[in-house]
Amino acid sequence: MFLKINKYSFLIFAIVLFATAAFFENGLLKKHPEKYLIEEFREELHKNERELSVYLDRIADLVTAEDFEGNIKDSGEGTKRSRKEKGFGFLVYVNGNLQYWSDRVVSFYENEDDIVVSEGLIRLPNGYYLIKKLVSDSTHIYGLHLIKYNYSYENKYLLNSFNETYDLPHGFRIIEGSEDDLYPVSGVNGNYLFSVEPAGDYFCTTRQLYFPGFLYFIGLLTLLLFFRRSFMESEAPFFLKLASLAIALFIVYWLHLIFKIPKVFFHLDFFSPSVFALNTWLPSLGDFFLLALFFLFWMFNFGKDLDVDKMQDDSLLSRKIFFSLHFLFNGSLYLLINFFIRELIYNSTISFSLNRIIEISAQSVLGIFSVGLLILAVIFFTIRIINCSQNDFNLGGLAVIISGIALFLAVVQYISVKNVYYEAIFFFVGSSILASLFSKRYLQQFTLSYLIIFVSAASLYSLAVFYTTTADKQRDEQKLMAVTLVAERDPAAEVFLVEMQELISVDPEIPRLLIEEEGLIDHIRQTYFSGYFRQYDVRFFVCTGADSLFIEMDKRMAPCIDFFEDMIGTQGERIKGTNFYFMDNMNGRISYTGWLHYPLSSEARGVSIFMELNSELLFEGIGFPELLMDKSLAKPENYKKFDYAKYYGGELTDKHGEYNYNFYVYSYPASANEFEYRIWDGMEHLIYHTRQDNYVIVSRELFTFTDYLISFPYLFVFYLLSILLFIFAGSRSLRKRSVKFDLKFRIQAAIISIVFVSLLMVAIVTVWYNVREYKEKHQNDLNEKMISIAGEIDIR
Repeated sequence: MFLKINKYSFLIFAIVLFATAAFFENGLLKKHPEKYLIEEFREELHKNERELSVYLDRIADLVTAEDFEGNIKDSGEGTKRSRKEKGFGFLVYVNGNLQYWSDRVVSFYENEDDIVVSEGLIRLPNGYYLIKKLVSDSTHIYGLHLIKYNYSYENKYLLNSFNETYDLPHGFRIIEGSEDDLYPVSGVNGNYLFSVEPAGDYFCTTRQLYFPGFLYFIGLLTLLLFFRRSFMESEAPFFLKLASLAIALFIVYWLHLIFKIPKVFFHLDFFSPSVFALNTWLPSLGDFFLLALFFLFWMFNFGKDLDVDKMQDDSLLSRKIFFSLHFLFNGSLYLLINFFIRELIYNSTISFSLNRIIEISAQSVLGIFSVGLLILAVIFFTIRIINCSQNDFNLGGLAVIISGIALFLAVVQYISVKNVYYEAIFFFVGSSILASLFSKRYLQQFTLSYLIIFVSAASLYSLAVFYTTTADKQRDEQKLMAVTLVAERDPAAEVFLVEMQELISVDPEIPRLLIEEEGLIDHIRQTYFSGYFRQYDVRFFVCTGADSLFIEMDKRMAPCIDFFEDMIGTQGERIKGTNFYFMDNMNGRISYTGWLHYPLSSEARGVSIFMELNSELLFEGIGFPELLMDKSLAKPENYKKFDYAKYYGGELTDKHGEYNYNFYVYSYPASANEFEYRIWDGMEHLIYHTRQDNYVIVSRELFTFTDYLISFPYLFVFYLLSILLFIFAGSRSLRKRSVKFDLKFRIQAAIISIVFVSLLMVAIVTVWYNVREYKEKHQNDLNEKMISIAGEIDIR
């Protein structure tokens, strides 16, 4: 005999789930989960140490063989990939000089004397390694195993993370302490290697937090089922029940935000403001998803239990006026969800451009799913209202009323915000007309054809909102980028200037050459400006208090030190920790000025060395400077979507991207406005007139019909699978219904299968092609950058 499940059963089950999740959450955030993680780390380290010894013996046999040809990568069949995944590297020194190395992962030294440790832990420039040494006559072989990367700065390419074989949080630190530390780590032979110091907001891996987070989410869904049962069984007036449900959902959401319940959510990326934040009520993408879920749940209860006849009898309104008010409310919901969708796109860093599938992330999927929940809520309510009004309106009368309401909403919106959401208005009208044609049959029996029509309409609307909002957002980004480019700086150059300052300040050759008055400029140029700064026009001026300088622009003489001092004072912005200044001189180039001062007994004001650095014309940058910059200095990813050109005196001085800009700005349409948008060559160009004949042009590609065509299959399949999951999970009668395999069903199933499989295949092939092209393109880019970086290193 089965127990009857009542509403309190759902409440009890939800409480049990919350309690279980809280138990695991407490264990991960407040107990000491690091004990188990570090113990697993020790075991894995010992395993890798033994494997390193095996590889080291193989390398030794290979190197000492008479037929050795210099390739130490062939130390065993199928081992190359294993070595790379586990961070193994090998160095072979002969008579103290490096002869062979296994790969470029290990930051090695050319001279063996620079290796201060031959057994145990060693700190190399790019990380901490376990090192072992094997000697064979004059050949010394070192085996290294990467434990954790340790760069001096981090960016999206360089992360101070543990080796992939170790399941430790990136925040944990390796310290060279003693065996008395809290978490010491020893080698296989029992000798102390290092200690692990837990650090960070929590002492467990992010992956471990997903389990209690999942339990909390299942508990929340169960709580919603309790609310649903309570709503159905309540005898209170309908609108009182709706208000009570809204208050209950608000309290749950309010407790979540104010008291940060559950804590585990706020440690996950989905609930981080890094990808989306609007205000204190919508501080993250995860909160947007919860709000969309609650909105769908409330609208479902509203539409499902709507008793039109009883409500109309209780009111003093005629049925047509009664339904017209509901249509007005329904149309307002379309504008509401359109507002939130636009805010989601505007205030997030995630991509909604499905034509660039490579840019779609897990956050993008959650964002699109949240949009789908909002659309599902209004479509369901539309179908329910239209179905209830079928006997009161014919199709023509209903179309007139819906069109009138749409026009009224458009006028009100234009008066209030000076803008009209045309996509939402047309979607409201289209959904209402479709619902008037199909809603009765749709609600009485499951007909997949009608479902496909509504999913197609929702997909088209979503794409329209995605791309129009993204285009508006990119136009604002174009304007911001244009203003930023006027005073553009070179982050990589500034990193080098900071390092240069440390070397120049202790360079004994500069004071000596100042006295000898020969070779000073050559020394500074060859020592400090022969690498990355080859792309700059560098000029040097050695000035004393008695020296004057001819100012070519003004055709006059001026005191040398006073001239540079005034120029730095009016245009310069000092680079922290250096005597170099960024010059905001609006000359169409990136400019820096350095000032080195040395006291001189024969001169009251001493002697000063001024260095002017101006980027070369058509400065594009070389190498891969993003690798050399901390993440705080990197440009936003959105900037890579734009091409730009800078014009000084009407002539091109700098450009970026593949678009071929004209050399003279006068060849483009002129405008007296400060900002002007123009379209040509399939791109939209923002022309920013800074002053006189100085311009900045920022260009972006326009969305085309092909982009919509590429994106539609992805979104259609995603929405269709999601709604099918909702329908089968929420409809008990549908799950129990038997399927009649008659001719009608077979024809219908065949047509739907062909459409679905075709779209699915298009999506799969497109994703595969894009991924392949993406990998090939970036592999070629990496090869070019590696060659460029190697060339730069050789020059230094």
